[in-house]
Amino acid sequence: MDKKKLFTILLILYIIALVFLSISPTLGNHKIVKVYDKAIHLTEFFLFAVILYKTLSYYKVRNQSFIVISTTLILIACSEAVQLYIPSRTPSLGDIGANMMGLALAVISKWIYSNQ
Repeated sequence: MDKKKLFTILLILYIIALVFLSISPTLGNHKIVKVYDKAIHLTEFFLFAVILYKTLSYYKVRNQSFIVISTTLILIACSEAVQLYIPSRTPSLGDIGANMMGLALAVISKWIYSNQ
């Protein structure tokens, strides 16, 4: 399997996992999630942005940063908004901030990596 297909499949599976994590009604009740909640949010969206960057690079897409930033911000908004409708889940500005920090770290990492 070539890398283009591999990263496309990885991106799709990762999006499915993020959606599942966002709609899971009992996920936030686990002790480890409560302790590391913001670190988990940061990591989830850092990885999403990195995988999206890599996938776009195989398709030779221009304006990758614009696409990564806008797509990730939409996913962040949707993942928090959907929690309004799930019992035992509540959207959080802290989660949004951690998600955006993950995105920012991915964009900065891409910029540093591209300028070497």
